[in-house]
Amino acid sequence: MCMCERAHVQTCACANVHMYKHVHVRTCICTNVCTYIRLRIHVNTHIDTLRQ
Repeated sequence: MCMCERAHVQTCACANVHMYKHVHVRTCICTNVCTYIRLRIHVNTHIDTLRQ
């Protein structure tokens, strides 16, 4: 769970997994990323670099 006010952004990485002969299974791994926290971290690191 992401504890933030903004909406979640779901990022997925998909791959066709070769199982047996001509059998392929499309497997997807998804993660819900909180854009608000990512934005805050990006802004904080940017401010820190400006201070140096």
